[in-house]
Amino acid sequence: MAADMITVQVFANTGESLMARLTVADAVKVRSEVTSIAYSIQEQQWNSTTREWESDGTAPVTGALVVATVMMTVVTAWGKDEGGYTFKWDAAGTLWPTADIAYEVTVSFVVSSITYRLKWMVETK
Repeated sequence: MAADMITVQVFANTGESLMARLTVADAVKVRSEVTSIAYSIQEQQWNSTTREWESDGTAPVTGALVVATVMMTVVTAWGKDEGGYTFKWDAAGTLWPTADIAYEVTVSFVVSSITYRLKWMVETK
C-alpha cells in the first residue's frame, strides 16, 4: 500500500475526522484484520526556497489508537467515491495547536504482523 499524502486544511485547535479506506494488496481491510494502530504527528515549517513543508526538527507527538474505535467492521459509504472508508479517527484539535503551519500525521496499522501506513498533511489556519 503506497503512503500517498492526503492534505486537509483546518483551523488550529479544531478537531478533524481523518478518514481512509485501508487497502493492502488490493484488499480492503476492516476491524477484524487490524491488530494495532499507532500515530505520529510531526510539526512542519514552510521552506520558501523549496516551496515545500519540512520537519521542524522537534520530536513528534506519538500515541496509540483503539482499533475498535477507529476501524469499521464493514466498508462505510461516503461522498468521496463509491469505495467507502474503513478507518475514521476523530482527531482532537489539540494535536495541531498552532496556526499557519502544517502537521504531518502518520497512522501505522499492523495487519498480519506487517505495518502499513497512511499519511495526512494537516495545514492550519
